[in-house]
Amino acid sequence: LPRCTPAQAGLDPRQIIAMIDDYQARGLQINSFLLVRHGKVLAEGYYAPYAPDQLQTVYSLSKTFTSMAVGIAAGEGILSPDERVVDVFAEELAASGVTPGKELESLTLRHLLRMSTGQPQEPFGENCWADLRVAFLRQPFSEMPGEVFRYNTAATYMLSAALKKHGVDLEEYLQEKLLTPLGVSGTRWLRDSHDVCT
Repeated sequence: LPRCTPAQAGLDPRQIIAMIDDYQARGLQINSFLLVRHGKVLAEGYYAPYAPDQLQTVYSLSKTFTSMAVGIAAGEGILSPDERVVDVFAEELAASGVTPGKELESLTLRHLLRMSTGQPQEPFGENCWADLRVAFLRQPFSEMPGEVFRYNTAATYMLSAALKKHGVDLEEYLQEKLLTPLGVSGTRWLRDSHDVCT
């Protein structure tokens, strides 16, 4: 992106300094920042040990991109948000030893997208990482899906796994459908032992 001074973009540079001072006063630790206005970089900063060309873990930002991939795939007719989780993960359900109740029977990809699974907590502990899909299916329910929002990382993982079940690799799909058209390159997704992007 082209660069210019904050003043050239109509911004008082003292506001940027005040922002940085405020971060420090609050004890917020940031890795880097990039201030863009009208398509031009006005200011950027990188805090050791981070550098401009260094890959950084973005954690839950991947939830947004996973949801976009599901939306694109739905638009292309690859999957439907109304597909039931028990149908998409029939093999894993059989391996889980769980007899699905009404909650699991009604759980859809749409519920995963909305983080309204009805499960009071996410799977955790060492055993869940052997197969997070099975661990997710074993989680008990406290409400019917769709009734309560709870932030749920495992739900997003299940969306990535659902794409995989439909023959779509999340990382490759996003690169082709979204990131390359936007001019974004150099991304890398972590994968589990089942080759599902996490």
